[in-house]
Amino acid sequence: MSHKDLICVDEYDFNLMLLPGIIKNQTGHSSVVTKAIDVCETRGDAFVVLDTVGHSTTNITTVTTEAKSLDSNYAATYWPWVQTPDQQLGGNVWVPPSVVIAGTYAFNDKIGAPWFAPAGLNRGVLSNVVQAK
Repeated sequence: MSHKDLICVDEYDFNLMLLPGIIKNQTGHSSVVTKAIDVCETRGDAFVVLDTVGHSTTNITTVTTEAKSLDSNYAATYWPWVQTPDQQLGGNVWVPPSVVIAGTYAFNDKIGAPWFAPAGLNRGVLSNVVQAK
């Protein structure tokens, strides 16, 4: 690890990066996704949650192909998009899965421990989701 890489680790104090609204397969977004993964891999102490496909994608082959292209131990992606209540609009809105997974990670850490997987019936529930796409 170079001196420049060591500065990157200490420059910002974070362990989880979320990129809601940055969709890997949308024009102009791929470089942001690549940079986020590179930063987390270089640091070695951070993790990024990102979205690979837009709302209209329903083909599982497309989703898995995009996910496979992100071979990293420092990144995760979820699918499908989900509908959640929006109190400001007075209705439900479709959001990328990274929007709601942040709450699941926080809940998991609150009732368990950061090293437990945010999964299952106790720690992996998406309580604010109305439906999945």
